[in-house]
Amino acid sequence: MADNEQRQQHTSPAPPAAPPLKSLWSVRSAAGEPFAAVRVRNLQAVVQAGVDAWGRANRAQPVLVSAEIYFHAPFDTAASDDRLGADTVHYGLLSKAVAVSLLPASIAAAAAVNKTATDAATLRDVLDCVWSHLTGRRLDGVASLSPSFLAVARVRYLAVTVNLPKASLLGDGVSLTAAAVFAQPSAPAPAPIGDQTQSQQQPQPQPQPDQLAIALELHNLRVPTLIGVNDNERLAKQVVVASLTVDKFDQKLDIYTSIETLVVKALEESSFETLEALGAHLTDLVLATYHCGTHAGPLTGGRDWQAHVRLEKPTAVMFADCPIVEVRAGSDFIRLPEATVTTTTSATADIPAAAAASVLTPRSPPPPYPLA
Repeated sequence: MADNEQRQQHTSPAPPAAPPLKSLWSVRSAAGEPFAAVRVRNLQAVVQAGVDAWGRANRAQPVLVSAEIYFHAPFDTAASDDRLGADTVHYGLLSKAVAVSLLPASIAAAAAVNKTATDAATLRDVLDCVWSHLTGRRLDGVASLSPSFLAVARVRYLAVTVNLPKASLLGDGVSLTAAAVFAQPSAPAPAPIGDQTQSQQQPQPQPQPDQLAIALELHNLRVPTLIGVNDNERLAKQVVVASLTVDKFDQKLDIYTSIETLVVKALEESSFETLEALGAHLTDLVLATYHCGTHAGPLTGGRDWQAHVRLEKPTAVMFADCPIVEVRAGSDFIRLPEATVTTTTSATADIPAAAAASVLTPRSPPPPYPLA
């Protein structure tokens, strides 16, 4: 009995879970217009993480990292005294903190913690590494071993985007974004943001975000497509520029090349007359192929993706850059009337067969892309 009581006393409490995933739009809306903000855009580095445009892992490739911080209070000291204080962040030190998080050892440590199905570090591992260095917590809510660069209690909103500009065959790259809103604490934060004093080198508990979003985006896929209502548009294909955002993205594996293949194939085989119908078809197709499996997501306990498609026709209007149509659909709005439920198995080398799930496939079934 004494042994059981002693074991219970030494049992560590379960780590706090991250909040359920929301869309980027809802998190940004909750953050509101900032009193003050600091941004670092497209910090360049090289990482051996993610897969390249051909789906090959363990390849070095360029990465662009952007960070955006909103504060709970205005720039009082920095604005009135013209000096850096606790009400802002030194963007030079912020850039260095991001650069340190992109070192091979840092990314390897994040990959080991996430324990993905492959030995290679993923795009999610890179995002998780940057996020934990800045906030002191991983995206799943578990406290990291390293100290937080930011005094999160002073931060209203934080967004970090990791972009792989060469990870797409037909587009401008792939990015993964995490964004969070933090509640304003009752007491002020004890130390300045980004302070490098010895007291800040010790890990300190950081608050959990009130709301969290993770989104995958495929940028500007340029695909010849048969689209249009005019007689001349039915005679030949024209380039359509398609961008896809998947909100509430709960996957740790690198499946963006598979998603790109799915979208490109649908565009190449399209015969729609309107961008509105084509956009609805693409959102339905992505949600049907990836959403309706039996797999429980690592963050949300179930897949609840939202798909947002933006379509451009650069040659459609003579004296404008292009017309643009955007379509957004949630997992509860799948509109495939002739869909049937089938069971698929893995057909890709980088996703194990054990990851296969039952998915809803449209009447012209795309190649199966099961998830982890």
